[in-house]
Amino acid sequence: MTINGYFKDEVLILNLQAKLTMKKTVLLLAILFTSFISNAQIKEIDPEPIIQISKIGILGETYISFNNHKGSDEYFINYKDKKYQQITDFKTLYIGNKEIVIQLKDLMLDMLKNKIKKKAIELNKSKVHFKKRSNTIEMSVFNEHGQMSIVHFINKKQINKLFPTDNIK
Repeated sequence: MTINGYFKDEVLILNLQAKLTMKKTVLLLAILFTSFISNAQIKEIDPEPIIQISKIGILGETYISFNNHKGSDEYFINYKDKKYQQITDFKTLYIGNKEIVIQLKDLMLDMLKNKIKKKAIELNKSKVHFKKRSNTIEMSVFNEHGQMSIVHFINKKQINKLFPTDNIK
């Protein structure tokens, strides 16, 4: 049997080839469209420069630094998590503006002066626990998910060096 001069089997083969070509075209268009959409979601930005105001370390290795973003009034510390001895794991604790930094410094110095053993505060979404040991203070930081990290012991001289109130704008 013939259809328009083609045998029935030839018509079926031509229909299958046309369907496969159409599926390949649709698949190719879908892949191209998806790649344009995913590339459109990435936006390149210039990172804000970070100004390191002070740092504390031993033998050239920094374990706490006090910083802020250039042109911002928000201050933060980067610290090496003392909980891990074998790996270098730095964490960030956002403190806030100048007044909060001064309050934090005064709280730590007050603990040393008045021999207060323990205190706890909340900074942004983190909870910070202070423990006085001899003439030093250890900070335990709990982030918003409850994960704990430990800041290295710091003494009165290091607190004054870490938070230089004359360098805070």
